[in-house]
Amino acid sequence: MRISPAILFSAALSVVAAACSGPIMTRIEGQSAAQLPSRGQYILADVPDVDLPLLDQAQRYAVTDLAEHGWELSQDSADYQLVVTLSERPAAIGLKVKQEDNLRLIAEPKEEKPLQSCEDVEHRVTVTLLSRTDGSKAYSGSAAEFHCKAELAETMAILVNAALEDFGQSGSKRVVQREGKE
Repeated sequence: MRISPAILFSAALSVVAAACSGPIMTRIEGQSAAQLPSRGQYILADVPDVDLPLLDQAQRYAVTDLAEHGWELSQDSADYQLVVTLSERPAAIGLKVKQEDNLRLIAEPKEEKPLQSCEDVEHRVTVTLLSRTDGSKAYSGSAAEFHCKAELAETMAILVNAALEDFGQSGSKRVVQREGKE
């Protein structure tokens, strides 16, 4: 039996396309230091006086999500301050943080898929609510995904929402799967 070159080419193209497609794994970690009130007010953390459209958009997403939790942005004074951070890094690089005398891995490097045509990057959003009276963390949530083709602007709304999933709860660490542009 002879296989036509067109069928072989089509099959090869499907294999190459599959190397940059598939499910997206969202790594989520959230924790509350104490039981948060069901309603509250906060101010946004000061950011440098430069044009940061992605950060502005991430803050708007966080404000919208927190409103669904009964928390409002205050223009004046509030007991809490909201800090939203974004990062994008080559996925081949791992990240560690120092906690007391130990190093803790917070982001493992990702191994490339076979036949992958581009290098993955990690998109990460962290949302932190700080007490303005003593500076302690009232809530911290982060969400991260690896992407080959998608831009941070395309994944940010999903990541902000995931980073706030545990808001008002004791928190957890988990991985969820979703479909989307890798």
